[in-house]
Amino acid sequence: MSHRLSTRQLLVKIPNVPRLYRHKINGTHYGIKKHPGKRKEHSLTTTDRKTAWRTLSCSNESPMFT
Repeated sequence: MSHRLSTRQLLVKIPNVPRLYRHKINGTHYGIKKHPGKRKEHSLTTTDRKTAWRTLSCSNESPMFT
């Protein structure tokens, strides 16, 4: 019986970039926000690291991570 991995299990940390992860299979970048006792993943809908970093940097002003 084959075991399917969840999205959280397929995320790989991007070195030297806080809160940014990449999906192993499809290459989409995810932003991570930690709440007390929980971890939230949000797709940044891009495979480009620099675009993902800009989107994540702007997330402090936007309600994306609330």
